[in-house]
Amino acid sequence: MYKKIERFIPVIAAALGVIAIIMFFLPAITIKVGDEVVNYNGWQAIFGLTEKKDVLGSEVTLEYLTFSFMNLLTLILVAAGIVLCVLSFLGKGNKFFAFIAIACFIVAGVFFFLTVQFAFAGSAYATNLLGQELSQAEAKKGWALGAGPIVGGILSILAGLVVSVPVVVKLLKK
Repeated sequence: MYKKIERFIPVIAAALGVIAIIMFFLPAITIKVGDEVVNYNGWQAIFGLTEKKDVLGSEVTLEYLTFSFMNLLTLILVAAGIVLCVLSFLGKGNKFFAFIAIACFIVAGVFFFLTVQFAFAGSAYATNLLGQELSQAEAKKGWALGAGPIVGGILSILAGLVVSVPVVVKLLKK
């Protein structure tokens, strides 16, 4: 029975990885501003968000989030894990592909939970009313992790565990 399932383990892990990438569309960062709650999705946490607003007849550019390489690395690691799983399923990979896929998924899963720490507050949050620059820690007070990274992190770690099943089974047979 296990032999029939073993062939499809990389497909299951890749599917979990694809669902983890879809989680980038859900709220990643939740900020409470007074009574209002503002949500930013994973793509905005990666690439930043800038808006132009009309204030008292003049156009003002507000930068809420800036580019975050570490959040981009989370996406890259999940994508690399998916590619390695697909190559493994197609028989194009070698034995180390499973180990690399495990590492990619597990590290990406941990990085999902660090989305808020990896994000950079833009000038809209990083300056106070007097125009003074705030540290990133001060600017990110009240920021919380949204549902997207929580589910994405769980799915990515689960994908890493699924990919590790054949490796563990082979080690236990020896």
